[in-house]
Amino acid sequence: MIETLFSSPHSATLDEARRVRAAMAGLDPAAARAREESLPHDARLTTIYELYALRGDAAGTAATLARISDRAWAAELAYRDVFPAEHFAATRP
Repeated sequence: MIETLFSSPHSATLDEARRVRAAMAGLDPAAARAREESLPHDARLTTIYELYALRGDAAGTAATLARISDRAWAAELAYRDVFPAEHFAATRP
């Protein structure tokens, strides 16, 4: 399953999604989900961060920011087509 602002534990409502991303205005729920799933990992995580900020959830924003700031995760996203997944698993603490 692709993690988006709609997936658990984020579980955004369509109204919240539209408030986070103006591009979702006018989209039905299926189209909004498809749009989110088509975005790259880092863009989806940024959307999740903005959802928690919209909700005023300090713990959610802090946890998501930590994930965004994880350099090993960023390298894995950037180089996953070049290096096997095992390479990144070995470098994690």
